Amino acid sequence: AAQRLEAVQEQVTAAEHDIAELEKQKKALQGTVRRLQAAEKVRVDLKAIQPERTLTGAVRGITVEQVEDLIEQQIRCNMAIAEEGLSGKYGVAIASCFDQSNLYQKMKAFAAAASEARMSGCELPVVINSGSGNQGIAVSVPVIVYARETGVPRERLYRALLLS
Repeated sequence: AAQRLEAVQEQVTAAEHDIAELEKQKKALQGTVRRLQAAEKVRVDLKAIQPERTLTGAVRGITVEQVEDLIEQQIRCNMAIAEEGLSGKYGVAIASCFDQSNLYQKMKAFAAAASEARMSGCELPVVINSGSGNQGIAVSVPVIVYARETGVPRERLYRALLLS
């Protein structure tokens, strides 16, 4: 009877672990669903395009209004986790190794801090790129830091983020 009780307790412990893991996955999927719903709102109406209000180059035909919410979410989320990562509470605080008085080093520091925080268990959401949170960080955070530090206009930042 004792062996059977022990076996049942092991099964219960394993089941509890599985439930906790499934809860984590459910939470992650909920964020993915929200991002997909936001992405579905981006539609190009070729008849309504006003050339003076469109982004240029590879993203011609997309108006600022069509992407503003999605891009602003990317800026908010990815910079929030970068700033959280800079707090030094995650991993080995690799960002502290960069000289942030140098713009290019600062860009690297912010991206490294965001990825390190994410990989060390920070639960702040990130906007992904090609299915990867770290790719989403790598293609957006340096661009955002550069734009903020050099005073790049908002529309140009949006265009750069769309291209990246």
